[in-house]
Amino acid sequence: MEKVIVCEPGIHRKTEVVFLDFGYNETLIAVLKKTGMTMWSQTQRKWYILKQNFDAGKLKSVFAGIAIIDDSKLKLRNNNINDSPVNDEIKAGLEKFRE
Repeated sequence: MEKVIVCEPGIHRKTEVVFLDFGYNETLIAVLKKTGMTMWSQTQRKWYILKQNFDAGKLKSVFAGIAIIDDSKLKLRNNNINDSPVNDEIKAGLEKFRE
């Protein structure tokens, strides 16, 4: 059975990162070290990749046949965003508020 590595967005030392969360596994750790794109956080006790360097496709290809990469937590969630345009009543209220 393949191991699962869960990718989670986070902040580490004031920098956006992607944490790689999985149970201790020497094989996974060895592969992570070979990639050269991961770092260990002693404070978070997790491996991470700088968000600007994160490439889910590359990570999946590196771990093909070794582990499953679960990047579902990285997907944007727009559940609370209302995409409807601002109507005239709301615009008028905003203008009145600004005065």
